[in-house]
Amino acid sequence: MITILNMTHPLTRENLSQIATLLNKNEDQLSVLHRSSHFNYGDPFPPQAFNLVDSFGLTTEQWQKDQIVLIPPSFSPIVALVISILHGKMGHFPTILYAVPIGGVTTSYHYVGLINLQDVRNKARVIR
Repeated sequence: MITILNMTHPLTRENLSQIATLLNKNEDQLSVLHRSSHFNYGDPFPPQAFNLVDSFGLTTEQWQKDQIVLIPPSFSPIVALVISILHGKMGHFPTILYAVPIGGVTTSYHYVGLINLQDVRNKARVIR
């Protein structure tokens, strides 16, 4: 089972199919947890980011042992905070999913890739 922490738009049936394909899993092997990442601009962001991450309700053991994939929010300060917090809870950087907008009568999003941030970090350590 892969836990997907979704901090952006709710996923459509088509999005779930795209994500399952990217992860080489069946849809029934995905557990999607969705939370709104709307922050109050008048309040400090770090406590709000901790509250957002903690709202998923995962245990210490789940953070460290489960396969967790992040669909990050779109506002970069929140992304930076969330990834920092996840690194602290998981002991490594998460893998992220990303989507691209598709135009038409209405805008929709198509999930097209994965980035393992821990792999990126490890490669950067070699070349520093």
